[in-house]
Amino acid sequence: MNPSIRAVRPALRPPVFNGMRPAQLPSQSKTTLRIGRLVVALSLALGSNAGHAGNLPVTSCLDDFGAGTLRLVMFGAANGDIVDLSQLSCADSKITLAHGAISSSAPNLSVIGPGQQALTIDGAGLSRVLVNTALQGTFSISGLTIANGHFHHSGGTALGGCIYGRYRVALDHVTVDSCTIDGAVDADVVAGAGVAALGGPLSLTASTISNCSAAQGCRVLPACQELPRSAQIPLRVRC
Repeated sequence: MNPSIRAVRPALRPPVFNGMRPAQLPSQSKTTLRIGRLVVALSLALGSNAGHAGNLPVTSCLDDFGAGTLRLVMFGAANGDIVDLSQLSCADSKITLAHGAISSSAPNLSVIGPGQQALTIDGAGLSRVLVNTALQGTFSISGLTIANGHFHHSGGTALGGCIYGRYRVALDHVTVDSCTIDGAVDADVVAGAGVAALGGPLSLTASTISNCSAAQGCRVLPACQELPRSAQIPLRVRC
Protein backbone atom coordinates (compact mmCIF):
# COMPACT_ATOMS: atom_id res chain seq x y z
CA MET A 1 0.00 0.00 0.00
CA ASN A 2 1.31 3.43 -0.87
CA PRO A 3 2.38 5.06 2.41
CA SER A 4 1.23 8.39 1.11
CA ILE A 5 -2.33 7.12 0.99
CA ARG A 6 -4.05 6.82 4.32
CA ALA A 7 -7.45 5.27 4.99
CA VAL A 8 -9.78 7.84 6.37
CA ARG A 9 -12.51 6.62 8.70
CA PRO A 10 -15.60 8.73 9.04
CA ALA A 11 -15.88 10.34 12.44
CA LEU A 12 -18.53 8.81 14.70
CA ARG A 13 -21.06 11.40 15.61
CA PRO A 14 -23.36 11.22 18.60
CA PRO A 15 -27.07 10.87 17.83
CA VAL A 16 -29.07 13.98 17.30
CA PHE A 17 -32.41 14.62 19.06
CA ASN A 18 -34.58 17.38 17.69
CA GLY A 19 -31.58 19.01 16.09
CA MET A 20 -29.41 18.82 19.24
CA ARG A 21 -26.82 16.36 20.49
CA PRO A 22 -27.20 14.96 24.04
CA ALA A 23 -24.62 17.42 25.41
CA GLN A 24 -26.72 20.27 24.03
CA LEU A 25 -30.08 18.99 25.31
CA PRO A 26 -31.75 20.86 28.15
CA SER A 27 -31.55 19.00 31.50
CA GLN A 28 -35.32 18.28 31.40
CA SER A 29 -34.97 16.58 27.99
CA LYS A 30 -32.07 14.46 29.29
CA THR A 31 -34.20 13.34 32.25
CA THR A 32 -37.06 12.42 29.92
CA LEU A 33 -34.67 10.41 27.76
CA ARG A 34 -33.37 8.47 30.80
CA ILE A 35 -36.92 7.75 32.00
CA GLY A 36 -37.87 6.51 28.53
CA ARG A 37 -34.94 4.10 28.50
CA LEU A 38 -35.91 2.85 32.00
CA VAL A 39 -39.50 2.23 30.91
CA VAL A 40 -38.30 0.21 27.93
CA ALA A 41 -35.99 -1.87 30.15
CA LEU A 42 -38.78 -2.59 32.63
CA SER A 43 -41.15 -3.54 29.82
CA LEU A 44 -38.65 -6.01 28.43
CA ALA A 45 -38.05 -7.52 31.87
CA LEU A 46 -41.74 -7.94 32.57
CA GLY A 47 -42.35 -9.27 29.09
CA SER A 48 -39.79 -12.02 29.60
CA ASN A 49 -41.98 -13.49 32.38
CA ALA A 50 -45.28 -13.20 30.52
CA GLY A 51 -47.15 -16.37 29.77
CA HIS A 52 -45.39 -18.46 32.45
CA ALA A 53 -47.85 -20.72 34.30
CA GLY A 54 -48.10 -20.32 38.03
CA ASN A 55 -48.46 -22.91 40.78
CA LEU A 56 -51.30 -21.80 43.05
CA PRO A 57 -51.41 -23.73 46.36
CA VAL A 58 -54.71 -24.38 48.13
CA THR A 59 -54.11 -24.17 51.88
CA SER A 60 -57.63 -24.19 53.34
CA CYS A 61 -60.24 -26.97 53.50
CA LEU A 62 -63.07 -24.47 53.99
CA ASP A 63 -65.48 -23.14 51.38
CA ASP A 64 -65.98 -19.63 52.71
CA PHE A 65 -64.33 -17.44 50.03
CA GLY A 66 -61.34 -16.99 52.34
CA ALA A 67 -57.67 -16.82 51.42
CA GLY A 68 -56.22 -20.13 50.29
CA THR A 69 -59.59 -21.77 49.66
CA LEU A 70 -60.13 -23.76 46.48
CA ARG A 71 -62.93 -21.41 45.46
CA LEU A 72 -60.83 -18.27 45.72
CA VAL A 73 -57.72 -19.82 44.17
CA MET A 74 -59.64 -21.12 41.14
CA PHE A 75 -61.41 -17.78 40.73
CA GLY A 76 -58.05 -15.99 40.45
CA ALA A 77 -56.38 -18.54 38.16
CA ALA A 78 -55.08 -17.56 34.72
CA ASN A 79 -54.19 -19.38 31.50
CA GLY A 80 -52.02 -22.42 32.18
CA ASP A 81 -52.06 -22.14 35.98
CA ILE A 82 -51.91 -25.16 38.28
CA VAL A 83 -54.30 -25.22 41.24
CA ASP A 84 -52.35 -27.35 43.69
CA LEU A 85 -54.10 -29.32 46.45
CA SER A 86 -51.39 -31.98 46.63
CA GLN A 87 -50.17 -30.86 50.07
CA LEU A 88 -53.63 -30.30 51.54
CA SER A 89 -54.83 -32.48 54.41
CA CYS A 90 -58.48 -32.13 55.45
CA ALA A 91 -60.67 -33.61 58.16
CA ASP A 92 -62.49 -36.64 56.74
CA SER A 93 -60.32 -36.12 53.63
CA LYS A 94 -63.02 -33.91 52.17
CA ILE A 95 -63.88 -30.39 51.04
CA THR A 96 -67.67 -29.95 51.10
CA LEU A 97 -69.05 -27.16 48.95
CA ALA A 98 -71.48 -24.74 50.58
CA HIS A 99 -71.81 -22.05 47.92
CA GLY A 100 -72.42 -23.86 44.64
CA ALA A 101 -70.01 -25.03 41.98
CA ILE A 102 -66.41 -23.81 41.97
CA SER A 103 -65.82 -22.15 38.62
CA SER A 104 -62.99 -20.74 36.52
CA SER A 105 -62.77 -19.26 33.03
CA ALA A 106 -59.00 -19.85 32.68
CA PRO A 107 -57.92 -21.91 29.65
CA ASN A 108 -55.57 -24.88 30.13
CA LEU A 109 -56.24 -24.98 33.86
CA SER A 110 -54.95 -27.93 35.90
CA VAL A 111 -56.27 -29.03 39.29
CA ILE A 112 -54.03 -31.54 41.07
CA GLY A 113 -54.79 -33.36 44.32
CA PRO A 114 -52.99 -35.68 46.73
CA GLY A 115 -54.73 -38.84 45.46
CA GLN A 116 -58.19 -40.28 44.95
CA GLN A 117 -58.30 -41.77 48.44
CA ALA A 118 -56.74 -38.74 50.10
CA LEU A 119 -59.15 -35.97 49.07
CA THR A 120 -62.75 -35.67 47.85
CA ILE A 121 -64.41 -32.52 46.56
CA ASP A 122 -68.06 -33.02 47.52
CA GLY A 123 -70.97 -31.12 46.00
CA ALA A 124 -73.30 -32.21 48.84
CA GLY A 125 -75.97 -32.99 46.26
CA LEU A 126 -76.69 -29.29 45.79
CA SER A 127 -74.67 -28.21 42.76
CA ARG A 128 -72.04 -29.13 40.23
CA VAL A 129 -68.59 -29.48 41.74
CA LEU A 130 -66.04 -28.09 39.23
CA VAL A 131 -66.78 -25.90 36.21
CA ASN A 132 -64.47 -24.51 33.53
CA THR A 133 -65.98 -22.14 30.94
CA ALA A 134 -62.89 -21.50 28.80
CA LEU A 135 -63.52 -21.76 25.06
CA GLN A 136 -60.10 -23.27 24.36
CA GLY A 137 -57.51 -25.56 25.91
CA THR A 138 -57.98 -28.48 28.30
CA PHE A 139 -59.39 -28.56 31.81
CA SER A 140 -57.19 -31.16 33.53
CA ILE A 141 -57.95 -32.81 36.87
CA SER A 142 -55.75 -35.37 38.62
CA GLY A 143 -55.47 -37.13 41.97
CA LEU A 144 -58.95 -36.38 43.30
CA THR A 145 -62.39 -37.83 43.91
CA ILE A 146 -65.25 -35.65 42.67
CA ALA A 147 -68.57 -36.71 44.21
CA ASN A 148 -72.20 -35.92 44.95
CA GLY A 149 -72.64 -33.21 42.37
CA HIS A 150 -76.09 -32.31 41.07
CA PHE A 151 -77.32 -30.10 38.27
CA HIS A 152 -80.92 -29.23 37.43
CA HIS A 153 -82.06 -27.32 34.38
CA SER A 154 -85.70 -26.46 33.91
CA GLY A 155 -85.36 -26.23 30.13
CA GLY A 156 -82.92 -26.24 27.25
CA THR A 157 -79.79 -28.32 27.75
CA ALA A 158 -78.83 -30.04 31.02
CA LEU A 159 -75.21 -31.25 31.05
CA GLY A 160 -72.57 -32.11 33.62
CA GLY A 161 -73.69 -33.17 37.09
CA CYS A 162 -70.23 -33.15 38.73
CA ILE A 163 -67.77 -31.71 36.19
CA TYR A 164 -68.61 -29.32 33.36
CA GLY A 165 -66.03 -28.25 30.80
CA ARG A 166 -66.89 -25.83 28.01
CA TYR A 167 -64.08 -27.32 25.94
CA ARG A 168 -61.85 -30.38 26.53
CA VAL A 169 -61.63 -32.28 29.83
CA ALA A 170 -58.87 -34.70 30.91
CA LEU A 171 -59.05 -36.87 34.04
CA ASP A 172 -55.97 -38.65 35.40
CA HIS A 173 -56.34 -40.90 38.47
CA VAL A 174 -59.73 -39.36 39.24
CA THR A 175 -62.88 -40.97 40.64
CA VAL A 176 -66.19 -39.36 39.69
CA ASP A 177 -68.96 -40.83 41.81
CA SER A 178 -72.64 -40.41 42.70
CA CYS A 179 -73.46 -37.48 40.43
CA THR A 180 -76.96 -36.65 39.21
CA ILE A 181 -78.55 -34.44 36.60
CA ASP A 182 -82.14 -33.75 35.67
CA GLY A 183 -84.07 -31.59 33.26
CA ALA A 184 -87.63 -30.76 32.34
CA VAL A 185 -89.68 -33.05 30.10
CA ASP A 186 -89.10 -30.68 27.17
CA ALA A 187 -85.37 -30.36 27.76
CA ASP A 188 -83.36 -30.52 24.52
CA VAL A 189 -80.57 -32.67 25.98
CA VAL A 190 -80.08 -34.33 29.36
CA ALA A 191 -76.69 -36.06 29.43
CA GLY A 192 -73.32 -36.27 31.12
CA ALA A 193 -74.44 -36.87 34.69
CA GLY A 194 -70.83 -37.37 35.72
CA VAL A 195 -68.83 -35.26 33.26
CA ALA A 196 -69.69 -33.03 30.33
CA ALA A 197 -66.92 -31.96 27.94
CA LEU A 198 -68.57 -29.84 25.26
CA GLY A 199 -65.48 -29.34 23.10
CA GLY A 200 -64.51 -33.02 23.32
CA PRO A 201 -62.85 -35.34 23.61
CA LEU A 202 -63.08 -36.44 27.22
CA SER A 203 -59.81 -38.16 28.14
CA LEU A 204 -59.57 -40.62 31.04
CA THR A 205 -56.41 -42.20 32.43
CA ALA A 206 -56.75 -44.63 35.35
CA SER A 207 -60.06 -42.97 36.18
CA THR A 208 -63.63 -44.14 36.79
CA ILE A 209 -67.04 -42.53 36.43
CA SER A 210 -69.74 -44.51 38.23
CA ASN A 211 -73.01 -44.45 40.18
CA CYS A 212 -74.29 -41.48 38.19
CA SER A 213 -77.84 -40.99 36.95
CA ALA A 214 -79.79 -38.67 34.68
CA ALA A 215 -83.52 -37.98 34.59
CA GLN A 216 -85.79 -36.12 32.20
CA GLY A 217 -89.06 -35.16 33.79
CA CYS A 218 -90.32 -38.28 35.56
CA ARG A 219 -88.42 -40.60 33.23
CA VAL A 220 -85.13 -42.00 34.48
CA LEU A 221 -82.73 -42.34 31.57
CA PRO A 222 -80.85 -45.59 30.98
CA ALA A 223 -78.05 -46.05 33.50
CA CYS A 224 -74.54 -45.52 32.17
CA GLN A 225 -72.03 -48.33 32.39
CA GLU A 226 -68.85 -47.79 34.37
CA LEU A 227 -66.17 -46.59 32.01
CA PRO A 228 -62.84 -48.38 31.54
CA ARG A 229 -60.04 -47.03 33.71
CA SER A 230 -58.11 -45.68 30.74
CA ALA A 231 -59.85 -44.37 27.66
CA GLN A 232 -59.93 -41.63 25.07
CA ILE A 233 -63.61 -40.97 24.57
CA PRO A 234 -64.61 -39.10 21.41
CA LEU A 235 -68.08 -38.29 22.69
CA ARG A 236 -68.52 -34.92 24.26
CA VAL A 237 -70.67 -35.90 27.21
CA ARG A 238 -70.49 -38.92 29.44
CA CYS A 239 -72.35 -40.24 32.45
